Amino acid sequence: MSTTDPATAGNSETSEDLLTLHLDRLDASDTWNADDIIGIDGDAGKRLEPHWYLGFAIDSGVITWDREKWNRPLFGAGFTDPTQRRIEFTITYEFPDNNPIATVVVADETDYPDDFDDLTTEEQEARPSTLVPNPPTVANWLTYIVANLNELHRDTQKLVHAWPRT
Repeated sequence: MSTTDPATAGNSETSEDLLTLHLDRLDASDTWNADDIIGIDGDAGKRLEPHWYLGFAIDSGVITWDREKWNRPLFGAGFTDPTQRRIEFTITYEFPDNNPIATVVVADETDYPDDFDDLTTEEQEARPSTLVPNPPTVANWLTYIVANLNELHRDTQKLVHAWPRT
């Protein structure tokens, strides 16, 4: 899906991005530390679900948006299977009357080799997911998540502008 430069992800002044990623606030944030969070496999900082990073980053001001314009959309980023081979990104737009108006979803999937279907189940399961950032740092996760949510937002804007008017 997106291959956005971490230094510019979500920070373009001229784009129609919804989210702004403030990586400079990541180290200064005292409200969460990914190394202290217990992951799904019980190890600190290991295999965290992307929505945890997203939630902590929003709560601590590492990810922001124009709340006056967009109110409080709900954002989602989560793997659809335990092998981390497919991730869904969602935005539910909420407007001033606090009614969710629309939920939009897009998925990103692991890149598989052409012969993937010919591999045994064990060989398939041994293939690593290409969706997990390398290295899987908090900054890399947030860059990936914000880039994909911003792409989904831009695609939604295109749809709204192209929708037939009566």
